[in-house]
Amino acid sequence: MLATIADTPDITVSQLGQALSVHVSTASNLLDKLARAGLVERLRGEEDRRVVRLRLTDQGRDIVARAPRPLTGLVVDALEKLPKDALIKLDEDLDILIKQMDLLDRSAANEPLSNLVR
Repeated sequence: MLATIADTPDITVSQLGQALSVHVSTASNLLDKLARAGLVERLRGEEDRRVVRLRLTDQGRDIVARAPRPLTGLVVDALEKLPKDALIKLDEDLDILIKQMDLLDRSAANEPLSNLVR
């Protein structure tokens, strides 16, 4: 949420919700917590007081500067294009892979995946 506000200063609450794929009320509730923590400020529109624009405070900008950036790029774009049933199957298969990794000998942890495929 902080990264999105940093990338789009003066974004509205509804635009933020849309950008994060969450309901406006969910975004608003999360913003309440960020505002109480001093990370975000809400600015009322001069022409329309109902419009609330969001900006990071200095403290919020400091946190964003130190934090890893959210995932973006080819993998995220490709995942967004997958049909729901493919995502469910991928999730199930990754769960199996993760469980297998916990069972495997850790000596292979630094090996390239191509070397581990039989």
